Amino acid sequence: MAVLKVKDGSSWQNIDSIKGDKGDTGTSIVSVTKTGSQGLTDTYTILFSDNTTTTFQVKNGENGQGSGSVTSVDTGVGLTGGAITSSGTIKADLVSDTYSTEASETITQTSGRQYAVNPDANGKLSVNVPWTDEGKTYTAGTNVQISASNVISATDTTYESKTAASGGTAVSLVTTGEKYTWNQAEPNVQSDWNATSGDAKILNKPTNVSAFTNDAGYLTSFTETDPTVPSWAKQSSKPTYTASEVGALPDTTSIPSKTSDLTNDSNFVADASYVHTDNNYTSTEKTKLSGIAAGAEVNVQSDWNQTDSTADAYIANKPDIESLKALVVTLASFSSLPATFYESAVTADHVCIKAELGTPSAQTGDWTVTTSAGELNISGSISGSTTATLYLAIKQ
Repeated sequence: MAVLKVKDGSSWQNIDSIKGDKGDTGTSIVSVTKTGSQGLTDTYTILFSDNTTTTFQVKNGENGQGSGSVTSVDTGVGLTGGAITSSGTIKADLVSDTYSTEASETITQTSGRQYAVNPDANGKLSVNVPWTDEGKTYTAGTNVQISASNVISATDTTYESKTAASGGTAVSLVTTGEKYTWNQAEPNVQSDWNATSGDAKILNKPTNVSAFTNDAGYLTSFTETDPTVPSWAKQSSKPTYTASEVGALPDTTSIPSKTSDLTNDSNFVADASYVHTDNNYTSTEKTKLSGIAAGAEVNVQSDWNQTDSTADAYIANKPDIESLKALVVTLASFSSLPATFYESAVTADHVCIKAELGTPSAQTGDWTVTTSAGELNISGSISGSTTATLYLAIKQ
């Protein structure tokens, strides 16, 4: 494929790689807005992207004016088009322009009930609703009346059958006696044993036990034959005896009703504030109580935050938490022991409380960590290379 090149001084360059200098930034239209109007002339303002503007005007045409008359209309819904031969309002040709006092029925979609509006023989709009005359005629007879509103009523007092006209239904009337019986009918009423009148009253209800059949064989009479009761005790008039005859106290004897009326020969202790209960101590409980030291109290849970040294929850000789905070020392990779590491924060009072080795651990035996001012001395066994994090605390 041929490549077009140009010579730039002493060298050749592909022409498609040569580009000119970048041109100045162009402007674009941001918006066109109607900003004024005078008469038939509208003024529009153009806003450019560099915030400069310019305007232009548009002149509108005048409103069309004229005169004339409508000479014909097209055929439309409910209206037949054609030439208009006289002036005035276009309207449907009705039999009467008088408004009906009745509102129209609700529009339905029932099949077979849609009827078209057509002009009648006189050119008036009308709706032809089909209906069928069933040919039934009702005529008033003896004791049968038909009112102006076509309500049929009968006053016949004898049973009689009326034959209906062609297509009708036979009507049967009732006798005066039957009518009376019907009029006397009442709804059922629940019987009430306590009712003394009305439909709820129960007639001929039994009032004595003797009216019932004693099919259970209950006793109807009884004679006392108990030989242990003397006959005089069964008499309505009983014998009387004096107190001395039966060894009783005379009726003038005063019987005490409270303990203060008695002599306290048993030396009972009287305590007005004593409240009696049945919760008496057992021997075991009494022994337990006698073994409790004087001034003993219920145990109180210790509270680290209690600062009152006289309170039961106060903790005496608490250690200084600040002095127990761990000093964390991270040791870089090392591969031989014993070894000495220098850490300025370490003192002779520090003790190693925990050591975490790197992964994989190179420890092969127990380590011993001792401290001195600014130094950590570690002895033990190691294979390979590892790192370690030591947690130190001030010993007490």
